[in-house]
Amino acid sequence: MIVFSDVILIVVASALTVLAVLAIVWLTAPKSKGAISAAQLACGEIFLRFDDGVCVEASPSALDVLNKNAPADVEFLRARETLSNRFDALNILLEAQSANGWPDLDESVPSSVSSDVATLHIKSNQTGCTFRVSDPAVPSAADRHKAMTGKARSKFMFETLNKVPIPIWSNNENGDLIWSNRAFKALAQASKNQGSVLDFDISRATRPNGDRVSVTNPLNEDEIHWFDISMVELDQDRYLSYATNIDGIMAAETAQRKFVQTLAKTFAQLSIGLAIFDRDRKLVLFNPALVDLTTLPAQFLSVRPNLQSFFDKLRESRIMPEPKDYASWRKQIADLVVKAAGGDYQETWGLPSGLTYRISGRPHPDGAIAILIEDITAEITLTRRFKGQIELGNRALETLSDAIIVFGPDGNAVFWNSAFRQFYQLPIDAQVADHDLHQILKISARRFAAGPELDKLKHALRNPRDAGVVKGRIPQKKGPPLSFELRTHDGTATIVTLRTSELAARQAFPELTPAG
Repeated sequence: MIVFSDVILIVVASALTVLAVLAIVWLTAPKSKGAISAAQLACGEIFLRFDDGVCVEASPSALDVLNKNAPADVEFLRARETLSNRFDALNILLEAQSANGWPDLDESVPSSVSSDVATLHIKSNQTGCTFRVSDPAVPSAADRHKAMTGKARSKFMFETLNKVPIPIWSNNENGDLIWSNRAFKALAQASKNQGSVLDFDISRATRPNGDRVSVTNPLNEDEIHWFDISMVELDQDRYLSYATNIDGIMAAETAQRKFVQTLAKTFAQLSIGLAIFDRDRKLVLFNPALVDLTTLPAQFLSVRPNLQSFFDKLRESRIMPEPKDYASWRKQIADLVVKAAGGDYQETWGLPSGLTYRISGRPHPDGAIAILIEDITAEITLTRRFKGQIELGNRALETLSDAIIVFGPDGNAVFWNSAFRQFYQLPIDAQVADHDLHQILKISARRFAAGPELDKLKHALRNPRDAGVVKGRIPQKKGPPLSFELRTHDGTATIVTLRTSELAARQAFPELTPAG
């Protein structure tokens, strides 16, 4: 009779037999290509396996080195670049395999870092590849401290770059993206383009001024953003690029361009010739009136001549007075620049053609100066004609026997004739401009007797706007009464006439003089 203990013994023996068979099968079965043992993973070996460019297996140490959480997050290019920093031959082998069409690659390459005994084992075929780093050296506490410190610094650096608001990225010489910060990823996501987000000229981007490109929002074609791209070479086949948003600068430049266009349209309507020279004294803006007034060819002005060439051309075209000698001419132009920059340059040019030009210099922002050329021939002609008429009128008044004085609206004397000066016995060199109403009334008080007639004349002189025409006869302290007449001219001048011709008539014909 079989007891229960015997049954248990038989079951246990059978189970052990099955386990032994399974162990023999597992040990004798061929291992999968690229497989990694638990012991290797436990000792921290770096291991990566890719199938068709996708990472399907990664050791914890490999994920730690690449700062990734899972194998699916690992990018082939990023892993390749990270390993090539330590093993230079990696890129050479992979590129040689691709160029020569090698079906399989199974190589081990030593570290390119001095005193590093690690080895990289590479297995690659048409469908995938594996990377395994074996390092027999046992890290010391100092090595581990340095590694942890470097890791902390790298983490801080990447976190900092991710918080920078401008797109930053790294790529190889083929243009393949190796790394990018959060701002670049956001731009790529917005533009729905994970590859070449910013299409720029590499040769220009590596220059000091960089390259300027625009990005259009695919959801709104009217929304355009502008960036200045700069690229620097990190090593033989890696580049770091960054893009600075310049929407504000572009908006300011557009506004400035529109403003200049508006000014240009305004200047085109002016009858005054305008020439603006920048801080380097190059002509940057001129209007059609300048061509009309100077007869300088538009082709000459369009090539941006400097200030000296501009005035040399004016001199050759006889659009300015001929200088005595060229040395003085150069000094004159130098003085013009200094005075124009200070805003106090102004000259009047009488041309051989009979025209008269007024030349003015005005300072402009950023060291620029503006030269204004105005035809004032009509103004000068009118002024000369007006002065001639005034001189003719003064000469006519000088011939009168009656004493005449004219006061301006401010009470200052502006004219008297010879008869007035002689009547008041003023010095022959007395100047009209040195006398005013108060002084003339003071002299008159010594000559005329006080009374209502003199008060009437004083009141009219002090209130010319209310006077109109005032007439009367003022008794003299020595001599017969003297007739006067006061007239105001449009409220701007007061003309007083003393009939001194009556005194001469009395002396010549005393029998005709009326009784006193």
